Amino acid sequence: MGKIDEGRFIATGLEADKGKFRTPGLRNVSHTYPYLHNGSIGTLDELLVLLSQGMPQINGQQVTGSMSVHIRNLRLSKSEREAIISFLNALSSDQPAVERPTLPL
Repeated sequence: MGKIDEGRFIATGLEADKGKFRTPGLRNVSHTYPYLHNGSIGTLDELLVLLSQGMPQINGQQVTGSMSVHIRNLRLSKSEREAIISFLNALSSDQPAVERPTLPL
């Protein structure tokens, strides 16, 4: 069985924070893979499939605390997932070209 993931409790030590995770904003979300706090999901579609199934625990992972009442099996169709991904892509801009700086010796 997998290791228990205690979420924010690790940082705060507060019992109420077991199973809680910081959720980042959606701006440029299509460029921020892998997804979830532990990087276990590689694509937005994989993430939506998992979310639409009510976030079943995969790979033996265990979460302490309680799951949000807002997370439930939505049974999203493929076309619904594609529409959500299109919306999320609309929240993303082109990645700026970044040049590695040359550091002085």
